[in-house]
Amino acid sequence: MALELPEQVMDALKENSEALSEKVEGKFVNPKLFHVTLAFLGHVEDQYVDLVSQTVERACKDIHPFDAEMSELGHFGKRREATLWQGFEDPTPMEDASKIVRGALAGAGITFDGKPMVAHVTYARKVDCRHTDIKELDSELSLAGGTIDTVTLFESKMVDQKLTYIPVKRVKLIPAI
Repeated sequence: MALELPEQVMDALKENSEALSEKVEGKFVNPKLFHVTLAFLGHVEDQYVDLVSQTVERACKDIHPFDAEMSELGHFGKRREATLWQGFEDPTPMEDASKIVRGALAGAGITFDGKPMVAHVTYARKVDCRHTDIKELDSELSLAGGTIDTVTLFESKMVDQKLTYIPVKRVKLIPAI
């Protein structure tokens, strides 16, 4: 379950990813797959996909489009095998959307990864940052912003030995009245 990002943000993220890949080594995410995860479900049995889709659609009635601005570069994990990511200026609307979606999933008895939501987009995994100044890398990156207006349930699949996300259900967020 994820927030899709506006085109201008996706373009900046792609540009940043290309620049970062020239400065650090790691397993870089395909830029077409950039998103902000609201809830990670893992494997969902076929018979539950409709229930998950309906639950997401109901939950999204309580989520409205919002603006998001990219901010600092960060990392998770140990510096020798870090996950490199891009954060957002005010993550509150994303965190709120995650709480709404997770509450709806829990209410429907659908299990998901319960780790706290950190609003970010992953650039790369298994990055060796021990000899890298993250602040220096960050200062060279492009920033962009835009309106987030879509929540999507994705299915992860390996296609030709490459990870791809297939949209199962897209929900356009309705502006607040």
